[in-house]
Amino acid sequence: MYRNSNYSFQEPKQKEIDFQAVDRLLEYTKQTHQNSQRQIQQPDYDEKEKYRNVRPNSLTQRISLYESNQQQSRRERLSFQDIDFCKIVMFLMATEIERLREQLEENINQEQIRKNFEGMQSSINQWRLKFERKEEECDQLREELMNLKQINKENYEKNAQVLYLQIEKLNNEIQEALINSKQKQDEINSLIQQLQQKKSQLDQSDITIKQLKNEVQNLQNKHDIKYDQFIDELNNEIENLQQNYRKLYNDYQQYKQNQSQMYEQQTQVPYSRIQSQQQYILQENQEINMLNLMIQQLQNENAKLKDDLFKQSRRTETWCC
Repeated sequence: MYRNSNYSFQEPKQKEIDFQAVDRLLEYTKQTHQNSQRQIQQPDYDEKEKYRNVRPNSLTQRISLYESNQQQSRRERLSFQDIDFCKIVMFLMATEIERLREQLEENINQEQIRKNFEGMQSSINQWRLKFERKEEECDQLREELMNLKQINKENYEKNAQVLYLQIEKLNNEIQEALINSKQKQDEINSLIQQLQQKKSQLDQSDITIKQLKNEVQNLQNKHDIKYDQFIDELNNEIENLQQNYRKLYNDYQQYKQNQSQMYEQQTQVPYSRIQSQQQYILQENQEINMLNLMIQQLQNENAKLKDDLFKQSRRTETWCC
């Protein structure tokens, strides 16, 4: 907690100079001086006149007279009481000056203390304002914390209720799963018996499959021999057709060359002869096209036979396995 900031700094009261006491002291010293002056025995007037009217004849007399006159005048001007009075006044002035100096230093120190106190008071006020702001922030945070606690409490109750329902649901599911597991165990036992029966059947089927594999292998060997012979014959036939085609094509080129030469040699050719030659050329072209179609068909049949044989071999392998 901070201190009371409403406290005001009270300056210390300055010490007042007692001038009346000083006046009384000065009056007392003056009276003592006057009383002392009355008690001093003054030299006779005649003696003064005697010394004043004396006319010295020699130099030494003049010097001694001058010195005596000087001493007398000095003695008249100043007395011991005057010296004491001056000393007292100087002492009083020195004491008063020292007191005033101490009072001035005290006032300076008090002024510095007052400034320091004002600075401390301003810093205290700043800290007080900061503390008030922090208290407001703490109040806001406290309210937010209470609201969060209330919200968390409500959410906890809701979540607890939801979890309780989920736990009950899981317990029911566990009970159902146990019942189902018993049923599944019975089914598994029955399946194990069936598997044992199937195993015995598979053992018997393995024996039959081995026999079938042997038979299929024998058939496949025979079929491969026939297929290879057929492929060889087909390739020979295709080769013959290609040779015939090349021969016909060469003959056709030779014929065209001969015809062009004949056309160059004979500028006038009957129209009927030209037409017959054109028909002959068309027939040869048709024959060549037919041969090309036959070659294409044979190649397609060859590819189809290869695919069929490959599929049949794959089917027999999968069936055997």
